[in-house]
Amino acid sequence: MIVRNIAGYRPGKNYMGTFGYPLVFTLAENEQESPWEPFHVEHGFDRSASTVTLGITNNWGPAPAPYAPSTTGDKSGAQTTLEILCRELPKKVRLYSFPGRGPKTEKVMITLLISPPVARALANAGYSKRAVREYLYENARMPLREFEWISKYSTAKDRETVREKAEAGIFSEEYLGRPDDMVRILSSPDIVHIVVCGDPNRNRVMSFEGGHSQPTTKEIKLPRNWDELLAATRDPHPGRGLH
Repeated sequence: MIVRNIAGYRPGKNYMGTFGYPLVFTLAENEQESPWEPFHVEHGFDRSASTVTLGITNNWGPAPAPYAPSTTGDKSGAQTTLEILCRELPKKVRLYSFPGRGPKTEKVMITLLISPPVARALANAGYSKRAVREYLYENARMPLREFEWISKYSTAKDRETVREKAEAGIFSEEYLGRPDDMVRILSSPDIVHIVVCGDPNRNRVMSFEGGHSQPTTKEIKLPRNWDELLAATRDPHPGRGLH
């Protein structure tokens, strides 16, 4: 509604997505069903505060459903979830900038949407949000050869090679390795943001990446006369006119 009514976006005029633009969405964190501390508390706000977080994403893909077959028992639901996410992250379109470090690189971020049942499975297996981030940082990898190909051919503006970035300190020294070396695709666990939300009865996870900015969280502060304003909107005769 904000994009259409305030920004005035109109298809074909200034709303120029090739296949439309499904990325404008709003969601609420399910604090009651989450086994972890709320997103805003992680970012330094008081638990009683109400906040809003604004971020961006460059992709919208399918939401995998972590599943642990009860007949085999070879993997827990938590382990399946973590391995699925490690497979999902390398598919993101701005992968070439994920490992960048320092002021010369673009800011990147990963936002994970995790439904309450999946979050509980992770928490019951002993994983905190921090532990999930650390797992992805250590295990989301791909062959250096493949990463070099993506960096070279998936973007028109990247002029430096992976080796040149590693030699300049933008990428870590592991990117100076051999073509078949498995390299990490995240620069730090801290670029991963986790939000528990969605259908409380479904096992779904979704990962978004944004390559231009980090999410910004602000506290919602109501005007002093909020109660008066709210009272003025209430119908003094509820139900009138309903049949």
